[in-house]
Amino acid sequence: MNADFQALITATDSGIPGYATVGPTQFTVPVGTNSNNFFQFTVDCPSGKKVLSGGYLLNGNAVVAQSSPTFNPTGELYGWEVGVINNLGSPITLCLYAVCALAHS
Repeated sequence: MNADFQALITATDSGIPGYATVGPTQFTVPVGTNSNNFFQFTVDCPSGKKVLSGGYLLNGNAVVAQSSPTFNPTGELYGWEVGVINNLGSPITLCLYAVCALAHS
């Protein structure tokens, strides 16, 4: 998933209270083995904010098996998670983003 985060920031910065982007946060996805080839990575919103959306950039042809919001034990949205299967034979780089805003009670 490729997103133009700068355009999103420009379009929403003044209209969404507490708008913030988290990331890009860079992770190294190790090479999978027969018994363990699925790896999950997460970025969290700052305290008091909920995730609106998220995304990733992946430098390789690994399989992205999951890209979804994360929830805390009470069911509130708080971050973005990506699951990757890397059977490429070498580690790859994943950059992960979350778009957050103030939570209303």
